[in-house]
Amino acid sequence: MRFIRLLALVALCPALVLAGLAGCGSGKKEGQSQQQAQRIAQDFVEAEATFKFDGMIETLKLTETKALSDGYEFVFEFQSSHAGYGDRTDMVLAQVITLHQDRIVVKQGQVFSAVMDGKWDMMKQQFLPE
Repeated sequence: MRFIRLLALVALCPALVLAGLAGCGSGKKEGQSQQQAQRIAQDFVEAEATFKFDGMIETLKLTETKALSDGYEFVFEFQSSHAGYGDRTDMVLAQVITLHQDRIVVKQGQVFSAVMDGKWDMMKQQFLPE
């Protein structure tokens, strides 16, 4: 009898694990909560070359959140200590406090688009075509 119970338990465990995993993905935006998407967007901003080069962490703030049909759009603002975009190592720079505004779209747990000041493609690290 013990053997049959043990066998039943061993057979039942994988089914319980699979049922639990199936439930993990359920929820708004295909399992992506607004909080998760916001964290993905903020991590992206903090890792982007312009912010890493001279972004002032204490000025980084979320100013807008918009739920999309298939994700979220976040607007972050921060100040940098020089003008320009990207990694400007070895460049002559104007030392001027510059306010940047980043629009980050997160879909299915990934950054889908990221534009700074309406003109800098943060993903490709280049200016948008005019």
